[in-house]
Amino acid sequence: MPAQSSRQALSPARVRVARASQLGERAASLLSDIRVVMCDPVRTQIVRALAVQPLTVSDLVATTGRGRTSVSQHLRVLRQESLVESNRRGRMIYYVLTNGLAASSTVTLLGVVAELAL
Repeated sequence: MPAQSSRQALSPARVRVARASQLGERAASLLSDIRVVMCDPVRTQIVRALAVQPLTVSDLVATTGRGRTSVSQHLRVLRQESLVESNRRGRMIYYVLTNGLAASSTVTLLGVVAELAL
């Protein structure tokens, strides 16, 4: 019995409040989408750049200083997570952020980080 008593909460009321504050499934899913961007510096640069205006892969290569293959791979990941979409204009393909909650939340979070860094 001593092993079970060490697992019991000291305050069931505090535990209920703490459990109520935990993220639900939808919030955890959104956080997962944001984590895809936040855990990679190149993706954060791409998202920040696309928050300003639509850009081509060549524009993003020049902006990030990364190779075309690297930028394309990061864009693929961002597309898979529905954070970025592509639009063809003539022969050019422009990448834009989606209107989804994950994309807008990521842009907001990156803006806060940029402000804190000043």
